[in-house]
Amino acid sequence: MGPAAFSVVTERELDCVTATVTGEVDLLSVGALRRTLAEVLIDGCRMLVVDLAGVTFLDSTGLGALVATWRRARVLRVEMVIWRPSHPVSTVLGLTALDRVLAIDVRDEHPDAAERLARLTTQSEA
Repeated sequence: MGPAAFSVVTERELDCVTATVTGEVDLLSVGALRRTLAEVLIDGCRMLVVDLAGVTFLDSTGLGALVATWRRARVLRVEMVIWRPSHPVSTVLGLTALDRVLAIDVRDEHPDAAERLARLTTQSEA
């Protein structure tokens, strides 16, 4: 059995975009991930949820893509949440201490965009 096929699919609901990533995120697939996440941010969302439940492997290039997207999102005032990271992803995030920097939601239910956006708005007004 070979590696899982890579894919990234986006779905928009109001100001929240969910990018569902599956398969191996490595040197061969990272370009598509970077392009997709950059397009989402350019398209003007207020919240980006990156669903990593289906990621079977994440190398340093994939990690770099997530960090670069997070930095870009901060500049654009977009909240970025890593949602349901798979075990391989959680391991890499823990080893690199990025689990202390990135917003990570391990619950099965989708992060509540309305709640988070309201909190974001309240924080920016304070």
